[in-house]
Amino acid sequence: FSGNDGLPLDRRGALDMIGKLAAAGDIQAGNDLAWYLCTGPDAALRDPNRGIATIIPVVKDYPIAAFQDTQAGCLAATGDFAQATDVEQRAIANAPVEAVGMLAGMRERLALYRKKQPYVEDPSKTAIAPPMPA
Repeated sequence: FSGNDGLPLDRRGALDMIGKLAAAGDIQAGNDLAWYLCTGPDAALRDPNRGIATIIPVVKDYPIAAFQDTQAGCLAATGDFAQATDVEQRAIANAPVEAVGMLAGMRERLALYRKKQPYVEDPSKTAIAPPMPA
């Protein structure tokens, strides 16, 4: 699905597959789906309201930093920058200190939300969700 394997990039196909996994109860897929619906590089595939509806139960059951980061991205995508800022600050506070790369990305997104700007993935990147800490 990424285009890195020599196959053409198929974002819609990836989104459909992740959606099926999320519907089957896969928590990480729910996070990935919400992230892509809210921050994905393809504006035609973005659906922040569906993303919020997907991530809220995930964060409720698993309030970890990566999932809170996704929730903040979805809130910003819907224009709720005040709430996005609050949630991103919680995500940063909950993130493992050793997750330096994840924390750097969260801080960059927090700066955007404070300026009332949503975060949108760079189209040249292939990740569908923020990386989980190692």
